[in-house]
Amino acid sequence: MYYVYIIKGKNKAINKYYVGYTWNLEDRLEKHRSWAIKTTSWIRNLELVWYFECNTKKIARKFEMKIKKSKDIEKWTWDERFIKS
Repeated sequence: MYYVYIIKGKNKAINKYYVGYTWNLEDRLEKHRSWAIKTTSWIRNLELVWYFECNTKKIARKFEMKIKKSKDIEKWTWDERFIKS
């Protein structure tokens, strides 16, 4: 199982999102929280706001890219078909 996820800093002044995919969501989030991932080292007190389960890595990667290319990443967090954290 693979997961596509969106994280966000809890600081309301910074309204930025990060989109990624992984096969181990808990481990990946822990790496984000410990600043081990360079692309999210700017986020303090991050929170998982959304995730979606995919059957294959290929599907997860395509879905991740679809979200990243969208003009409004936040709209994905409102969609009730997907799991909100």
